[in-house]
Amino acid sequence: MNVDVSLVIPAFNEVHQISNAIKEATKFFSDQEYSWELIVVDDGSSDKTDQAARAAMDEAGDSVTLIKNEVNRGKGYAVKRGMLASKGNCVFFTDADLSTPIEEIKKCLPQLMNVDIVVGSRALAGSNIKIRQSRRRQLMGQLYNKVVKATVVRGINDTQCGFKGFSKNAAKETFARQSLDGFGFDVEVLYIATKLGFKILEVPVTWSNSAATRVSPIPDGLGMLSDLARVRINDLRGLYGR
Repeated sequence: MNVDVSLVIPAFNEVHQISNAIKEATKFFSDQEYSWELIVVDDGSSDKTDQAARAAMDEAGDSVTLIKNEVNRGKGYAVKRGMLASKGNCVFFTDADLSTPIEEIKKCLPQLMNVDIVVGSRALAGSNIKIRQSRRRQLMGQLYNKVVKATVVRGINDTQCGFKGFSKNAAKETFARQSLDGFGFDVEVLYIATKLGFKILEVPVTWSNSAATRVSPIPDGLGMLSDLARVRINDLRGLYGR
């Protein structure tokens, strides 16, 4: 059965944050007039993330689902599982730390009436950055986005903000073709979407840096650069279709 809006939250060792994320999402959606579902994907956590999620789900009701990966595969894989399992006509994903508040869905939903994908952005006029990253992380992020725009996805200023929304068709078509399991999946999905002709709109959002982030600038950054080459190679191999 279809629902109006789905929200996917990937979680890896988020025992201290996942309960709050579920409660905040449930509180927000309960005030809306449309039908909804929340899908939490536990990506093989070694702590008690699944137990914390289930405890919060007991209070939230049947609109919340937990998917558990037996082993840790990466954020990209967790998001893919949730997006492909979703039933919503509009499907969003966001981080468990709620760096971008759930309420930003209000801003993005009307846009999905006219475009296929909305990309939350910290780089546009109108973006509200409440807590900034360190200067080092900002510079590395800016450099990465320049490389992305020059080599893979043109016209998008911030591919890595962990808040994006898709029409049902765009979600199913792009994530079915996604192959990257790590942090480079955002770029791959947007590249696939562009290749398939989906219309993408970048939207300024409110965002706060989380001290609990697990992105390591050097190793993860190098891995993400390597992923850019993999996207191009995958395309040459015909993995993304036409």
